[in-house]
Amino acid sequence: MALPLEHVRLIASEEHLKEVYFNETSRLVSFARDSPEPGDARINVYYTTGTVGTCLDHPRQGKTQLFRRNVNLTMLREVFRDPRVHTDRGYQRVKRQRRHQCVICLERDSELKLDCGHDELCIQCTDRLPRDQDGKVTCPLCRRTSAIRREAPAAGGAAAGGGSGGAAADEEVPADEEAAARAQLQRLQKEAADIAAETADVHAIVRGFEKKREDDAAALEQQRQAVEAARAAAYHHEKAAEAAEILESKRSSRGKKLAFAGLPHTDHIKGIFSEDVVCIATDGNATITIYEHAAWAWTPGLPTALHNKLTGRQKTLPRPTIVALGSESRYYIAFADGQAVWHGPGEMASVLLDVALTSLHGGVRSVAFGEGFDTFFLVFNDGWWHAPGMPAGLGRLMESRKCRPDLKCVSLGPNGEWFLEAQNGRSWWGGVPEDFADFIANVKDRITFIDFGARESYLIRYN
Repeated sequence: MALPLEHVRLIASEEHLKEVYFNETSRLVSFARDSPEPGDARINVYYTTGTVGTCLDHPRQGKTQLFRRNVNLTMLREVFRDPRVHTDRGYQRVKRQRRHQCVICLERDSELKLDCGHDELCIQCTDRLPRDQDGKVTCPLCRRTSAIRREAPAAGGAAAGGGSGGAAADEEVPADEEAAARAQLQRLQKEAADIAAETADVHAIVRGFEKKREDDAAALEQQRQAVEAARAAAYHHEKAAEAAEILESKRSSRGKKLAFAGLPHTDHIKGIFSEDVVCIATDGNATITIYEHAAWAWTPGLPTALHNKLTGRQKTLPRPTIVALGSESRYYIAFADGQAVWHGPGEMASVLLDVALTSLHGGVRSVAFGEGFDTFFLVFNDGWWHAPGMPAGLGRLMESRKCRPDLKCVSLGPNGEWFLEAQNGRSWWGGVPEDFADFIANVKDRITFIDFGARESYLIRYN
């Protein structure tokens, strides 16, 4: 615990102590009473470490040094007031009785001697001798570099304070404040090593807690990811179920089953029809189907222009979406990109071009070709329609419905046949062959679409 030097000096002044020594290299400042009395102590303050040493005469042990570590400014004031105060933070160094005077100052008792053999020295005078990096001093008489040794105790004597464990004669010991500081440094280094070892052990314990916390966090993250994965799976399952439900609704709306009469290539028709057909058309000679997965198929007899358009068409091009066939090689086919190709009357072409250019009515929904070449019926996505002429029965139905723009699909035949479905799901038909009623008797309430062809042929989609 470092002590600010200016605070140390201020407290010493307030306690009427005089600064008697200062060594900036050793970080040491010493204080004593202005008028020392017998038994007064010299107080050495190592201000960078917070160690305080008091040199005093003990009533039984003689001259001693008492070191206190980790002294704060409050404790330092107490030591200045009473150098013998106990702080429970110190250790004591006992000094034996002296018998000789220092050969330099001739005033103080000698406590040390040099191993070159010259006479004894006091601590204060030894402090002033030059030292090398090993702490040895240069003898002021022979100029030899010598170690400092304590003076041997009196014959048969023991160190003050009793016991037989005192230092032997000529034992190398710290000789002054610097030597004491070095000894203290060694103790602190050992304590630091012990603290480092203990720190390593505690660090291992802390690391164990950290590892457990990391493992717990990893397990929690795994649980979170598992929950998220389960939620994602449930979400995708729900979306898949919704998509399947929507697809099933669309297929039911179109009609999942097919019946037909009077059409050629019956086996071929049965082979190319399935519930994933989005559009089917016939002219009584050929039948064509378009599927959900962007494919298409037809039976022989397709109009040449349409056949050429579809033959060899790359699968990467926009798929067909709507197809219609009529007599006299009339046809209409639209693609997913909005493009359309047809062969039909000029009025139909004019209307289709206007719709394409203006996006009128949201585009075409169904196309039908009637008895004559100029007869057609267009239904648009918004329910509106266009027809220059129509069978009488269909005309009466339209008038009874006040020509409402709520149509979903209309188909016509070459002999006045017709079929109409409104957006509310209701459907009507007329002009059909005599056997038609018997043919549809079992499915008439489940019909979703009818198309007509030559020779009184027809096909029916139902559920």
